[in-house]
Amino acid sequence: MEPTDGAPLEVTLDALARRGGPRADQARQALDELGRALAAAAHWPPPGDHADRETARLIGDVLRLLWAVADPVPTAAEPTIGAPRTGDTEPPVTASRSAAASTSGFVAPGGPARGRPVLADEVAALVAQFLADGEVAAWRDAAPPFDPAHSWEWMWLTCLGFPERQATRWRGRLAGLGEGVAGPPGALVPALPGVGSAGLDLACAEPDAEVSAALHGREDDLARLVTDVLSLAGSRASLDHSLQPDGAGKHRLDEEGQQRHYREHLLRRLREYADERDQGGRLRRLVVVDEAVRSLFPRPLPAPGSWWRQFAERSDVLLRDRFADHDAEITVPAGPYPPCWPGKGKKSTSPNLDIKVASDPTKRRHHVEWVLRVAYRVGDRTLDGRVIYTE
Repeated sequence: MEPTDGAPLEVTLDALARRGGPRADQARQALDELGRALAAAAHWPPPGDHADRETARLIGDVLRLLWAVADPVPTAAEPTIGAPRTGDTEPPVTASRSAAASTSGFVAPGGPARGRPVLADEVAALVAQFLADGEVAAWRDAAPPFDPAHSWEWMWLTCLGFPERQATRWRGRLAGLGEGVAGPPGALVPALPGVGSAGLDLACAEPDAEVSAALHGREDDLARLVTDVLSLAGSRASLDHSLQPDGAGKHRLDEEGQQRHYREHLLRRLREYADERDQGGRLRRLVVVDEAVRSLFPRPLPAPGSWWRQFAERSDVLLRDRFADHDAEITVPAGPYPPCWPGKGKKSTSPNLDIKVASDPTKRRHHVEWVLRVAYRVGDRTLDGRVIYTE
């Protein structure tokens, strides 16, 4: 391909990259956008048959060549990511092997940039293995970021929705990257300073300043729960939310304005709860706050037994504690859809507010997959719950 001046495109881009400046930055941004689009096309749906793999390989080759021109660097050494653990199917991956050459179609931008340690290549190789793992393909639905720090965080956060066995296996492989992995063992994302990742550790986080102010410095357990969900909302996780009152059901949190909308909506509900003086009114408004917390969920929905399911149980415990010793009760919808109030045979959710998702072929009946709002009774007032269910 040649531009209008007759010089081959790769020669023009090479000269532009070496010269630097605003035009070089513009070219890199354009290549980054192209790379994201091609990478997304390459692994969604996840590569399966031969045609998918061949398409991913060809797109990967295009990306590799483009990035080599856009940011030329010397060839680095080839450290090898350790041999697969027992039960793994993919072969060892050398760090210099471009992820473009994998069946996933993901490509790190031309290997490590100038001054960036070889650790970035090792992260890229892990991303390639991560995307090629057929056992976890059903639990991810997003193109990985190109930046090594962001892709490192994305892998850890995606593991939060995995079945326990796969999550444990992949956390072990990621933690095995070496001495560069830092932070406490319980961190959701260990820090990886070598590529610029500070990690994410909810256990050590102080309550968000706005959250504490909304609650007037009280109810530390609720403040930490809301802080944690806001931290997740600001992370690299692939998330949806269902707080947009436009009839669309759910929205991707990475769409423009959605993260800000989610935070503002949650904080508004929290302030209304904290300022309510009537005890029955406080319980009702607490359920509305809890609805905002539960209305943030991973894409795809998490597996049974995953970290996300345990996170939802924190909401169950908090609500039951607040509702105890009052003329009030909550029901967490579960099981076959539509769910019912215990012992009453009456539906406990609102079908016009529930969200349908694609049916799981392993389940013969419609089934509750995620709770967006619990059903409650406070005195003689009741409110149905909201759920996501298989159609």
